[in-house]
Amino acid sequence: HNRSYWTGTPYLGIGPSAHSFDGGTRRWNVAHNMRYVQGVEAGIRYWEEETPSPQERTNELLLTGLRTAEGVVLSGLPVDVLREHGDVIRRYVEQGQLVHTDGRIALTRTGKHVADRIASDLFLVP
Repeated sequence: HNRSYWTGTPYLGIGPSAHSFDGGTRRWNVAHNMRYVQGVEAGIRYWEEETPSPQERTNELLLTGLRTAEGVVLSGLPVDVLREHGDVIRRYVEQGQLVHTDGRIALTRTGKHVADRIASDLFLVP
């Protein structure tokens, strides 16, 4: 599931402490073995869940996607980051820390050293 987490692809976690994501809502099961088993057997809720906002989801996908060799497909983000932060993307491209080709942004070798800074500069503030 790690690759799915990093790319924002849905995944299913089964068992105590397992995490799942259906493309919109995150869910995590209780950690305690007996509480998990009792919940499953009794048909009662044994998990917690949250649905991130479009801005939160965009920030997460930027943070994780920039750490992959493929980078981030901008059209796959819930919010238009190019519209919101096109100037920031252009600046990092000019500095040789990002590449922007075919609707995708990715870190360069130099950019990997400042990945957190780049991601935070692209984050959307609610």
